[in-house]
Amino acid sequence: MRPIRHARPAHMVEVTTRTINRTKLLRPSKRVNDIIAGVVCHAKKQTGVEVYAFVFMSTHYHLLLGVTDAKQQSNFMRLLNGNITVKLNDLNRRTGAGWARRFQAIPVSNDRATQERRLRYLLAHGVKERLVARCRDWPGFSGLPWLLDGKTIRGVWTSFTDRYHAQRRVGYVPTPGEFDTVYVLEMSVLPCWRQLSAPAWRARVAELVAEIEAEEAERCLEETGRTLEERVIGVDAVLAAEPSDRLPWQKRTRAPSVHAASNQEYQRWCWELALLREVYQAASERFRAGERDVPFPLGTFRPLGGFVETPLARLTGPSANGGPVRVRQPLALPR
Repeated sequence: MRPIRHARPAHMVEVTTRTINRTKLLRPSKRVNDIIAGVVCHAKKQTGVEVYAFVFMSTHYHLLLGVTDAKQQSNFMRLLNGNITVKLNDLNRRTGAGWARRFQAIPVSNDRATQERRLRYLLAHGVKERLVARCRDWPGFSGLPWLLDGKTIRGVWTSFTDRYHAQRRVGYVPTPGEFDTVYVLEMSVLPCWRQLSAPAWRARVAELVAEIEAEEAERCLEETGRTLEERVIGVDAVLAAEPSDRLPWQKRTRAPSVHAASNQEYQRWCWELALLREVYQAASERFRAGERDVPFPLGTFRPLGGFVETPLARLTGPSANGGPVRVRQPLALPR
């Protein structure tokens, strides 16, 4: 059973997707960065998600988002992944899929330590992979300029649909920028920092960047006996890669079900997700058996029926003594 599309209201999620066959379709360049910026701005404008941070590497990307429900999350990702594929295929003169699989969305708990840890993970891309020596040096599309310096992030959205219909008109003469819309990406501060002033949380971002660079420099010196500047690939090599180039296969660990501050909280989230899967699977079995009006859990997508907005009983995690899961209300499917 594939993961259920579900999101907790008012919770941060970390979303990631990898390119098909580890190809470097997202390889940074001014044109690629402009395309991605336009798509991100357009998707945010259309869906209203909150964007906290993001980084686009050559073969994958990470975003920290604030979503109201799984429907908003899915709409944003549909616009993001679908339009990036179409526009980069047009740029690179290729056809076919752009992504290896469906996007992965991992919930992030509301505590400050966990949210800062996930932001640090995003900021470290490029340095931890020894592509560049400093976080600022990464040439790909990233939210770091806004996070550190408050620089405005703009994107230009080009409507291929309007362009197509215009080109079908007799005697049509295109003009530069005729189908372009300029957006300003409205970024949001991390939920755990909303009580802080902008200078205060930006100083914290600078601290995280300094920690990343210092730790990686020390690790590189211990492992290779050379400085990080001597070991990195460098910006020129990153930009010189071809979109058809493939990253060598690397063994990856399984992603967690949730990013949480403590093992106890992690287990509680896992129990809730397990209960949700159990209820959804039971409803799915009834649906496959021919019961077309079977109700599905709140906040999920029922087969052939769209998004479920009917309330469902609340779930809780394991008891403090490690006993069985207890439910505040009887776990009955809604009628």
